[in-house]
Amino acid sequence: MEDDLEYQKYLTKVKDSGGWVLEFVPLKHRTFELCEIAVTQTGYALEWVPEHLKSPELCNIAVNDGNWVLGFVPEELRTKELCEIAVEKNGWQLQHVPKDFKTIELCEVAVSNSGWALEFVPEEFKTLELCKYAIEDCLKWNDNLLRKYEFENLFEKYVPVEVQEELAEKCDIELPDKDKGR
Repeated sequence: MEDDLEYQKYLTKVKDSGGWVLEFVPLKHRTFELCEIAVTQTGYALEWVPEHLKSPELCNIAVNDGNWVLGFVPEELRTKELCEIAVEKNGWQLQHVPKDFKTIELCEVAVSNSGWALEFVPEEFKTLELCKYAIEDCLKWNDNLLRKYEFENLFEKYVPVEVQEELAEKCDIELPDKDKGR
């Protein structure tokens, strides 16, 4: 009886306070019903749903709601369609997309959404055009010293060497000076 009262207390708390409070609900009280209410309120609550309660439907609700939740979806539940939805919402989610689902089209969506997603694009898809999308997106945010460092880091680490010069010319950017530190 006491457990029922305690469960009702947590159920009310989740309903009234939003899905974020699921993190503080003891595991023994995290039922599918409670988790579903939490995830419906905010997809980010999927992080605190016990693995055995994560269903395709619950994961779909979460991904459709939140920008950063694909990483909390068990790999066996990550469908091509779910990955596409996640990447359309936030290009960085490409990092959680299984290799078999990464296509040039999905990588283009990811990079046009967030140039920093270039880090998670397979090498064989890093064309001049795709790198150009990424760099142009990053240049929009290159407004301070930290962003300049991040941009140079992205450029040097993730843009294939064979396209760096042509890309720098096309985007009218100066190549990072590799000899500065010597």
